[in-house]
Amino acid sequence: MQDLLFSLRAMRRNPAPAVVAVLVLALGMGANTAMFSVVNAVLLNSAPLKSLRAPDRLVMLWEKNPAMMEMIANRMPPALANVRAWKEGAQSFEEIRAFLPMECAISAPGAEARPTRVECGAIEQGFFQLLGVQPAVGRMFTPAEMKTTVLMSGAAYRTRFGNDMNLTGKSLRIDGVDRAVIGVMPDSFALPGTYEGSEQKKPEVWLPLDLAAAQGEQALWGRSYSVFARLKQGVTLGRARAEMDVIAARLEKEYPDTDHGFGVNVYPVTEEDAGPELRQGILVLQAAVGFVLLIACANMANLLLARAVAREREIGIRLALGAQRGRIIRLMLTESLLLSFLGGLLGLLLAYWGLDLISALAPKDTHGFHELRLDPWVLLFTLGISIGTGVLFGLAPAWHAARRDLTEPIGRGGRTAGSGPQWLRNTMVSVEVALALVLLIGAGLMIRTLSHLMHVDPGFQPAHLLTLKLEGTTVKDFGNRLLERVKELPGVERASISSSMPMQHVEQTNYRLEGDDPKSRTLRMACRSAVSETFFETLGIPFRYGRTFSRQESEAKQPAAIVISETFARLHWPNQDPVGRTVMLPTGGKEDARLMIVGVVGDTHQMGPDSTVLPEMYTPSRQFTDMILAVRTRSDVGAMKASMERVVWGIDPKLPLQPARSMEKVLYEWPANRRFYMAILVSFAGLALLLAALGLYGVLSYVVNLRTSELGIRIALGATTRDILTLVLRQGLVLTLAGTAAGLGVSFVITRLMESLLYGVKPLDPQTFTAVPAALIVVALAACYLPARRAARVDPMLALRSE
Repeated sequence: MQDLLFSLRAMRRNPAPAVVAVLVLALGMGANTAMFSVVNAVLLNSAPLKSLRAPDRLVMLWEKNPAMMEMIANRMPPALANVRAWKEGAQSFEEIRAFLPMECAISAPGAEARPTRVECGAIEQGFFQLLGVQPAVGRMFTPAEMKTTVLMSGAAYRTRFGNDMNLTGKSLRIDGVDRAVIGVMPDSFALPGTYEGSEQKKPEVWLPLDLAAAQGEQALWGRSYSVFARLKQGVTLGRARAEMDVIAARLEKEYPDTDHGFGVNVYPVTEEDAGPELRQGILVLQAAVGFVLLIACANMANLLLARAVAREREIGIRLALGAQRGRIIRLMLTESLLLSFLGGLLGLLLAYWGLDLISALAPKDTHGFHELRLDPWVLLFTLGISIGTGVLFGLAPAWHAARRDLTEPIGRGGRTAGSGPQWLRNTMVSVEVALALVLLIGAGLMIRTLSHLMHVDPGFQPAHLLTLKLEGTTVKDFGNRLLERVKELPGVERASISSSMPMQHVEQTNYRLEGDDPKSRTLRMACRSAVSETFFETLGIPFRYGRTFSRQESEAKQPAAIVISETFARLHWPNQDPVGRTVMLPTGGKEDARLMIVGVVGDTHQMGPDSTVLPEMYTPSRQFTDMILAVRTRSDVGAMKASMERVVWGIDPKLPLQPARSMEKVLYEWPANRRFYMAILVSFAGLALLLAALGLYGVLSYVVNLRTSELGIRIALGATTRDILTLVLRQGLVLTLAGTAAGLGVSFVITRLMESLLYGVKPLDPQTFTAVPAALIVVALAACYLPARRAARVDPMLALRSE
């Protein structure tokens, strides 16, 4: 307590250094606390996983097929027929239950208002029991209520019905069917992430799913389900995977037409909730902010070293009067821990504000980033780094002060203090420079990645292009009427409808070529879109050979023509014109449809600017139950959105709509994860650069103070301003170059850990590794210039008189 009170009195007498120290530490610890809250919310204490019973035994069952597009090759929704076979044959699981993600048109019963489209989930009986959750209010479905009841999420219920939790008389119209609300799920419940954390389903309503009633080819073999299972006690993941491999091999032989090439993947829900890329990105950011804290610690150690040197006479007298060296170390550590705790308290406030900033920067659908809070684990982390930081930056000054010779500081009387361990201060400054360089190089690589992504040619022209997704159209000849009316709108250049749209909705199908062995089980897969004849002109996809479709071909009952992409053409007919050749597509019947290639168009990046371009085919049509309307305008796309909606509702007033989307915005949002990582990393790198520059400035200022008499003598003997500037700048440059060399060596190793986050840039990108050190050296020289200029202005008479 005596040491603590003494430290407080010393800070009150000379508050400026203490304020600077607390601010520097607050920046470092606040950034670390904010980033740890992300690690805690996403990786350590995921809210969806905490809401489930024994999540370590929950798994997801997916189908796999290497012929499918990269995103779903290992995680393809299984066919219902296969799910039924898994339930009958698998012995490794207590339960297997299916979940069908979907969208529903929802409104109040009997209401005249247009329904809104919301995210829904259709679930098997026992699905929530499998997960280990129960409604917070009400009850679960019964088998007799499959078509008449619904459960709601807590947020959706309060939006519709307020806080009145009496469910009597509460009902909704969903897809034209009135259903009674019989339960409300707890707010704490959320489905875990899927597709390695890249997709987070948040249904507003839950409907019963009757798998036993599903019949027909499409119902049995359409792949659209998500399947959860719970491992039996004592069954390992390896055993379950081996069993499912055996079942998949049997099904492939039993259903060669539909299951050829398909297998089964079993992934723990804990891995699904946050995949390797998400984990790596978060851990890279946590490591980066750790570097910022180390730089802050080095700054503080230098500050306390300088203060310890200034207090050598005081420490010497304490030791001469009988103080033990351990007592001196305890006094110095008390001061450093006090500074660290004050920095930690202020850091918590900065972290609280920082959480809002992180949530604002994070992509909207990124799992976990929008539920950040300072919970007890985060507070415990802040306490831990406060203690660790205080010891880390306080130990070296304390050890130095306790090991000094007793007589030397007393013998100097009141004259200038000794130089102290200058090598240690220089080393810490070089370490600061090295750590700042590592962060700057990481930030530079992310900036270059984002630049490459934003300049990728997507294969179409996104400017002035709007899309509107329509589902469940009920009006006959809807497509024809929609196109005719949209083209009449002022400002519309072209319009089209299609079943798919790059970067929004992509479908794949198998196909054969003329000459293929009909008995061959080799699976050819390509993306397929049914499009109206104006699709290519509307999107701005260039033609390479041949022609587009005619209106007659688009209105035919069965397509006879097909347009393929360049990649499709190169894959099968390299250096040849494929126009006139035949592609055969499955129809669900005994005979495949034969379509003649009439044109070849440019490739599009179907799954984002960083995706692998896949072979693609387009068939003509104007009629779809679900479709995407695309409109190219001459003017601002914002004014066109309302006009498009009015046209749709003029044809079908009850059709629920999703908001129209600008393709420029879609393209901008696609690399949202990388943009988030870049923004956070650039912020940390900028903070590290500022702290490193301050550290360099502080050390050189201290050196100038120590060498005042020497500099005065040099000037008195004829040294010019340029000589003095060169003398001081050279010392700063040596420290900077030493830190730069060390930072480059560390960066050669660490940047390889970022490889999965990069696109179009190598981890050892020459431009980044050249430009960033050069910029750092310029900033360091600017930080060195101020002490150097002060040194050059030393008055030799005043410097010598002080001695």
